[in-house]
Amino acid sequence: MFKYFNRNVSLITLMLLSACSFTTDGLKDDVKEEKQAVKTIEKKEVVKDSPSIEVEAKEEEFTFNPVTFNNNRPYSSLKNESGTFVGQKIAELKQELNEISNRGDTRNGELQKVRNKISEDARKYHEIVAVINSRLQVGTTPGNPILNEKWHQAGLELDAISSDVALLNGLLASLTADSGMITYIIDSIKAAFNISGAVDEDHAELKVLENAAAQASVQIERTFNEINLDINRQQQYMAIEKRNMNALAMAIRDGQLYTTNPIQSAYTPVISSTSANKDMIENISGKRALVTIRFDKRNVSYEQALFQAVKRALEKKSSVEFDLVGITPISGSTKGVDAKNSTDRVYKSLLNMGVPTNRIKVANITSSEVNNVEVRLFVK
Repeated sequence: MFKYFNRNVSLITLMLLSACSFTTDGLKDDVKEEKQAVKTIEKKEVVKDSPSIEVEAKEEEFTFNPVTFNNNRPYSSLKNESGTFVGQKIAELKQELNEISNRGDTRNGELQKVRNKISEDARKYHEIVAVINSRLQVGTTPGNPILNEKWHQAGLELDAISSDVALLNGLLASLTADSGMITYIIDSIKAAFNISGAVDEDHAELKVLENAAAQASVQIERTFNEINLDINRQQQYMAIEKRNMNALAMAIRDGQLYTTNPIQSAYTPVISSTSANKDMIENISGKRALVTIRFDKRNVSYEQALFQAVKRALEKKSSVEFDLVGITPISGSTKGVDAKNSTDRVYKSLLNMGVPTNRIKVANITSSEVNNVEVRLFVK
C-alpha cells in the first residue's frame, strides 16, 4: 500500500510538474507575444511621431541648347596633295571655313551665357517685386521707404536685363558679319569648280567643302533667327515691365496693392466723338497707314509686325502719337469678326508695348473701300 501510495504521489507530482511546465511555457509565449505587440505599438508610435523627411528643394536650372557648329567636320581630313592651283585654293578655303565654324561655336557659347544671365536677372527682379507685392497686400504705410528702396533695386535688375539685350544685339551684329563671310566662302567654292587645271581629287574635295559650307550657312541663319526672336521677346517684356514698375511706384506711394494696373484702369479705349471722328478721318485721309491689320479670320497673328512698326516710330520720335482706326466694310462678309473688338484688341497690344493711353486716339468707321474688317494704325 505504501508502494502504491508512493507511486500515486510520484504520478501526481509528475502531472503537477508537467502542468507547471505547460503553464510556464504558456506564460512565456504570452509574454513574448505581449512584448512583440508592445514593440509593434512603439514602432508605430515612432513612425507616427517621427519628423517627416525633408527633401531639399532645388531650384530648377534652365538650360539652353543653341545650335552647335560643325562638330563633325568632314573637311578636316582633306589632304590637299594634288599640287594644283585649285588644291592650294582648297587649303585656303578649308582654313577660312574652319575659322568661321570656330567663331560659330564661340558665338553659341556667348549666347548661352547671355541667356543664363537674362534668366538670373529676371529671377532677381521678380523676387524683389514679389516681396513688394506681398508687403502691399497685407497693407503698409504710404510711401514706405523700405519698399521704395526695394523698388529701386528692382529697377536696377530691370536695367541689367536691358544691358543683356544690348549684348544680344552685339551678337546679332557679329553673326551678320559671319553670314557675309560664309556667303563669300560658298561663292569662292563655286568659282573654284570653274578654274582650269584641276584634277578629279580637287573637285571631290570641293564638294566636301561645299556641303560643309552650306551646313554652316544654315546654322548661322538659324542662330541669327534665334537671337532675333530673343531680342524681340525681351523688348516686349521690358515694355510691359516698365509699365508694371510705374504702377508699382503708384501702389507704394498710396500704400496699397491695386487689383488692376492704375495706369491701365481705363483699359477699354475711349472712342472719339462724332466730331472728333471727322477730324481724325480728315487727318488720315490720303495718309499711308503705319500698320494695316486685316482680320479676314478669327485668329490673326499681328503682334510681332505691330511691335516692330511701333518700335521704329518711337525711335524716330519718342513723343509720337497714334490714331487707331477700326474699319467695318459696308458690303461683304465680316466672317464673324467684330470691328470694335478687333480695335480694342490692338489697342491693348499697344498698351502692353508701353505706349501711353494719352498718345492713342481710337475711332471706328465704316467704309466701302474694304472687303474685310481692318484695323489701321496711323502716325500723327
